[in-house]
Amino acid sequence: MKWKIAFVFILITIMITGCNPYSYSQEDELNDEYHSGTQGLVMNFLPESPPKRLYENSELDVWLEYSNKGAYDVRGGKVYLSGFDTQYIQFVPDMIPNLESDSKSRFNPDGKLTKTESFSAYSVQLPMGADKITQTIKATACYEYRTEAAIEVCIDPKTKNIRDDICTVEPISLSGGQGAPVAITKIEEEIYKNKLQFRIYFENAGDGTVIRTGRITNCHTSLEREDANKVDVRTVSFSGNTMFCEPQPPIQLDDRGKGFVFCSYQGDLGDEAYKTLLQIELDYGYRSSIQRDVEILQEP
Repeated sequence: MKWKIAFVFILITIMITGCNPYSYSQEDELNDEYHSGTQGLVMNFLPESPPKRLYENSELDVWLEYSNKGAYDVRGGKVYLSGFDTQYIQFVPDMIPNLESDSKSRFNPDGKLTKTESFSAYSVQLPMGADKITQTIKATACYEYRTEAAIEVCIDPKTKNIRDDICTVEPISLSGGQGAPVAITKIEEEIYKNKLQFRIYFENAGDGTVIRTGRITNCHTSLEREDANKVDVRTVSFSGNTMFCEPQPPIQLDDRGKGFVFCSYQGDLGDEAYKTLLQIELDYGYRSSIQRDVEILQEP
């Protein structure tokens, strides 16, 4: 009887372990297909919302659909409406103060989990004496985001000795992104007996603007020029070793949206060559917009 109970217990344990989604490691997550692409939050106006034209004194409804096409959850984001004269169009509300959107994952492989938000202007107006006016409805999203990458590199301390065929230290070019608007594009490595250095290149590969972390609170009206194109290097590590990076964050991107950082480690690297993962996390805010024109006509 005891052996039957033990067998049932082992069988249940195997079933639970096999079905448990949380057995999926962080390393697997960083290396899977969901950490690819260069999109973050993506917005669309629903068809005819806003419409191409409507009459004065009509209600104007705007329905906004959004989803997260990247690999990092959006929490506490914001969406603002602008581009129109508030004398003639007044939306209530005119912003989403706490936008959330889950990232791509095994449970949302294509980032197709969408949400919708609506804005309403109860009675649009025309300027006195005008037969029509064209207004722009612009939706701007601001949110914090992170680029996460786990890139295979070669650690070979035998810089002057005969090398084996485990791996080769050489520049690594990357394409396709890591599931975020800021993409790591290239890694150059220099290695000595007890010192290792990586030069990590990255760029804004999305269709919006990189902004400094912590500046999304009111990124619609209070952003300063110096807040743009700033990236924080959150951490760079390999084999459990945290690297020192400079210049200190935030890193200023150039006018092409590109930047780089030097990260170094000094200590015992061992005697033999081996492959490992260089783990990189970059933090930043992101701002992107969509817009559509609407024509307001005089009542017939």
